[in-house]
Amino acid sequence: MHSPSLEQDEKVSLKDEVKEASVASNVLQPNLQLDTGEEHYRFRQKWWQLWLPKDPPPPAPTSLDDAAVIPLANASIFAQLTYTWVTDIMILGYQRTLQASDLYKMDSSRESGVLAAKLEAAWQRRVQEAADWNARLESGEISPSLLKRTSWAFRAISREGEKPPSTWSERRAACQKRWRESEGRKKASLTWALN
Repeated sequence: MHSPSLEQDEKVSLKDEVKEASVASNVLQPNLQLDTGEEHYRFRQKWWQLWLPKDPPPPAPTSLDDAAVIPLANASIFAQLTYTWVTDIMILGYQRTLQASDLYKMDSSRESGVLAAKLEAAWQRRVQEAADWNARLESGEISPSLLKRTSWAFRAISREGEKPPSTWSERRAACQKRWRESEGRKKASLTWALN
């Protein structure tokens, strides 16, 4: 008997096991059929095969409901920065063909419904803040900063030779009017709502 190399992996047909598991899974999810294909196992047969894992891999969970929760949910900051939380599934994927039920389930804080509700709330808050700012800007409640008023004064001086001729105070008032009507207005940003 010779030991299998990386090219000569053991092939295992899972058709019978999948039929039994799919009966239980189809009760909960009638339209879902998982394609298992052939599984290739890689594990150490001889002591000198150090590049192969020592023990055979565990079997795949029978349904998607049996899948483990993503380890990122409970990972330390070190594990998050170095991606060590993903090591187990990488080793399993090296040992045998990954099935759909091997992949992790999302924890409740990462589900799309929760994230969509958070995004919608943040977007509504940004829209409301922009509307409040614009209303206060139009009513004159918000005054421009000293830096902005100084820049308007210099801009009004630099446009002295403009046609049609106007006074310095008219040019400065035009800068302030433009700021109140367009430049100073805020718009809600979807990018800033992704917080």
